[in-house]
Amino acid sequence: MCRAGGQVIAAAISHWAGLFDLVDRGALDADQLRRWWSLVEETGGQRASDSPWFTTAYFHRTSELRQEFADAGLTDVQVVGVEGIGGLLPDQTERMADPGQREVLLEAAAITEGESELAGLSPHLLAVGRR
Repeated sequence: MCRAGGQVIAAAISHWAGLFDLVDRGALDADQLRRWWSLVEETGGQRASDSPWFTTAYFHRTSELRQEFADAGLTDVQVVGVEGIGGLLPDQTERMADPGQREVLLEAAAITEGESELAGLSPHLLAVGRR
């Protein structure tokens, strides 16, 4: 329950998160990837029994998450990526330890964080809406 004017915040997994994770790990051959991706496209998610590499989850498209909030009667809906552009970098930790590189990454994150087209590149999403 949320009072009138209050905010509702939900965390979700991006539609692309499992794909990014499996490719990053090098966990699949091409045939396995095609079978797994067909399942995800058909059902929107997967069960842990479908893949030993990733948990049971529903993978949200940013537009679906926005629509779920709107269908619940929420307004001023925003969906943003949690990890942002830095999350795509294999050396993010090292770059964040360097003050100059950290500044660049944080500036790039600030530039891109409001771009709804890019939110799905982040494995994890936050949706915010007002009742």
